[in-house]
Amino acid sequence: MDKVLNNLRSIQTRCDCGIGENRRLSYQSAHEIYLLAGEVAGQLQLQLPAIQEPPRGGFQPEDYAPLVCAEAEGLIRLIRQYEEQLGKLPFLRTGAVTEEVGKLTKQLDNIRSAMSEVMRLCPENSDVNSSQMHSETRETTASNQSAASMKVAVKLMHWLQGRGYPRKDKEFDRLPDFLDLHDLGEALLCELNSMVVDFDLTLDGTILQNENTKQVLKRLKGEGSRGVCIFLVLKGDQLVSIPADKATKILVCIDGNIGSRKSDFMKKLLEINEKSGHQQVRVIREPLKELESDLTEFWNAVEAGEDASDEQRAQSSRFEETMFDHHYQVATNPDLRRTHLISERSMEAKVHVFNELTFKKGKLLKESRDEMQRKFHVNIRGQKCYQPHAVVFFEISVQKAHERIKERNRPGEEYITQDYLTDIEAKYAALYPPSAANVIRLDSDQPMEDLLVAVQSELPKLLKKQQCASDEEIDSFTQFFQDVRSEPSN
Repeated sequence: MDKVLNNLRSIQTRCDCGIGENRRLSYQSAHEIYLLAGEVAGQLQLQLPAIQEPPRGGFQPEDYAPLVCAEAEGLIRLIRQYEEQLGKLPFLRTGAVTEEVGKLTKQLDNIRSAMSEVMRLCPENSDVNSSQMHSETRETTASNQSAASMKVAVKLMHWLQGRGYPRKDKEFDRLPDFLDLHDLGEALLCELNSMVVDFDLTLDGTILQNENTKQVLKRLKGEGSRGVCIFLVLKGDQLVSIPADKATKILVCIDGNIGSRKSDFMKKLLEINEKSGHQQVRVIREPLKELESDLTEFWNAVEAGEDASDEQRAQSSRFEETMFDHHYQVATNPDLRRTHLISERSMEAKVHVFNELTFKKGKLLKESRDEMQRKFHVNIRGQKCYQPHAVVFFEISVQKAHERIKERNRPGEEYITQDYLTDIEAKYAALYPPSAANVIRLDSDQPMEDLLVAVQSELPKLLKKQQCASDEEIDSFTQFFQDVRSEPSN
């Protein structure tokens, strides 16, 4: 709360300079107070309404100074009284403070409305008529107006436990456009391991868009502002970023087409885990054995093609939802992520490969597909701690994969065609292009022990390059993939 109180005292300081003979609030000082009030609202996580202009009853700019000063003093008293509760996230606030939030919002809105009126009354290029204006006040000079550069700070509006309100600064050698600011916002969220599909950038209560960004910044530039603080407001379900100190353990996914020998490799890893009793690594297979009857129904729906009934489409959608939930838990469940994980198939493949193909074939209901996509993009995409640190991709030709599927003769898989495997191959090629930095590609048509040796050789280099854990922890983890063949006897 110290920053909140300091901002309110800064408001009072600027107002004090507007009280008394031969002193008045300038456009510049009013604009700064307006911004400070907005920042206080952001720090307290209060949503301010659109600006409502106060009644125009012949007030002069200096008449607003004592009123705003009194509002700031009232805010300080309320915040000190409810400091502990206000420091919590909005949905955790309880008791009397919930009744006072309306007062806080109203007082901040009053301050902003008053300063909006002062800016209307004052010429935009008016000089500050007081030598006692606060040292932080930016001076409006001809050189500032003609300078081309602008400093921009994008500030996360939501409280991040243990890290306050993170921000990212950048100085542009020109007036930035909306895409520049949006990229800066994405960079901030990436640094926080929290990237969402949609967010708003707000400045002076205005939501910035392609159409208005340059206009808003030009106006501020003309007022002498060489820098702005823009608030980033997250949208969707995830309202608070995940602190970096909550980073999870290593996640490696074993991926590839159907019939690429992933299952054999996962079985080998389970054997190793059972024999070694390794406590720091957990091997997780897809729950296909437990869902065998559901999987059979899924393949029956695929075989039915356009003749599939509504019930079959609903069943196949439920199967895909169950598999999605499995991969979602692998990625996000804190109990699972306390240890290093080796998981069969990645969540990215579930969403971008199999969901999309099932939807294309008409066996995944649109509402199911859309909900899974929304959940993935809002809560997973861009979250480095939830995405695989490495993907071991088993490469195999479509023809060879189809032969292996026939040989293993699993229920329902007789409906898998080479065309379907070719579609999967194409989707994987788009998901994991040759430039993908976290993918290890292996020819799966070789002994399991040779695959283990290849993984143990390549995986440490990839993980250390990403700096996802200490070198010692990575070396310890990758020892899990050691060659378990007996030494040849002499």
